[in-house]
Amino acid sequence: MILFLNIVSAVQIGISPPQIEFEGKTEEKICRTITLFSEQEEKFIGIDKWVIEKNFVKDINKYNTTSSALGINFYYPKELIVKEKSEIKVCIEGVDSGDYYGAIIYSTNKSVAIGSWISLKVYGSKKNLQNKTKETIFITSRTIEENNGDKKLFLYLNSVLTIILAYFLIVLLKSKES
Repeated sequence: MILFLNIVSAVQIGISPPQIEFEGKTEEKICRTITLFSEQEEKFIGIDKWVIEKNFVKDINKYNTTSSALGINFYYPKELIVKEKSEIKVCIEGVDSGDYYGAIIYSTNKSVAIGSWISLKVYGSKKNLQNKTKETIFITSRTIEENNGDKKLFLYLNSVLTIILAYFLIVLLKSKES
């Protein structure tokens, strides 16, 4: 008899709203509230990513620039612990006028992540994007990671439990034969 045991672990997290819109004058601090949800107590780590595009796109792979590289000051909790629901304040100010598009992404240590799209419209002085693009950095694959440590643990536990069960079945069969 072969016994296969599957141990499944699921995490339920969420963020609201799915898109945040900011609009204001240059160097004006604008704030909004977002809500993080978690079924169980989770530590969230936040990052923001921005794109140099004239139009809004929903392709996170194109978001490879930082807010500071675009002259945007973005204030939000970088780390926080959430159990059930937590409302957090996010504030932003643009140094140069223009339309900016970004995403705020919160990930957990369980290799899952959630995020909200950001749309920022800044009115005022002339936009100086040419000097800002020299500071561009590239971020890839941070939101989805494979965690092989958990898989190895599950395989190990599955093997140990199978051996223990086989031992008890053999003992049970021998006691019935006696």
